[in-house]
Amino acid sequence: DAIINDGPNLLLVVEKLPGVSTLEVTQGVEAALDALRPGLAGIKFDATLFRPATFIEMAIANLTRTLVIGAVLVVLILGAFFYGWRTALISLVAIPLSLVAALLVLYLRGATFNTVLLAGLVIALGVVVDDAIVDVEHIVRRLRQHRQEGSDKSPATIILEASLEMRSALFFATLIIALAVMPVFFMEGESGALFQPLAVSCALAVLASMLVALTATPALSLILLSSMSTAPLQRRESPLVPWLQRGYERV
Repeated sequence: DAIINDGPNLLLVVEKLPGVSTLEVTQGVEAALDALRPGLAGIKFDATLFRPATFIEMAIANLTRTLVIGAVLVVLILGAFFYGWRTALISLVAIPLSLVAALLVLYLRGATFNTVLLAGLVIALGVVVDDAIVDVEHIVRRLRQHRQEGSDKSPATIILEASLEMRSALFFATLIIALAVMPVFFMEGESGALFQPLAVSCALAVLASMLVALTATPALSLILLSSMSTAPLQRRESPLVPWLQRGYERV
């Protein structure tokens, strides 16, 4: 029994059990109200007074828009630095592949996608982007170096050697990051319950990024970069990089 919009009304509160999807419950309640409507003539239903699903739908829409904007910015930045669609494409594939691999492991572990897991992925995103960019840049630099020197090594050999050069550094960098978040797994109480899922998603994303850098990135480089000759490699070097390098050296 309630007063709504200055008039007597009935207020029906529907509660859901923990762990149940708010969106599914809301859709079910609204479907039930639509089914009841023909038999309750003269009664007006308003399911928008307090609808938590609206917040979730707005959050998903905002997140989708942010991801699209972020993806566009990543494409522009990769294009500006790599100055070639092949190298940019490799990094552009490696970044989401690492995140999807981490999400797949989380899904198989039975984890639900929430803001805590999302925060862990965001924290790891810097490492993921770094792995995707640094590995490709190192492979391209080695290809350019060998071809300028007139080396008779095959592109596959050069790419393999460049990947092996990065392997130990990549492994120890990943190990350092994993050790840095290790104390979180020994936290107890509410703090442990809050931060452990974040640390898990962050660690999984970093490990997935390392695996992608050691497998998918060299394979994509072999497919997309092995046919490039010396001239295109030289011409495709971004003019932004020498300008930034000069400024960096002066600083």
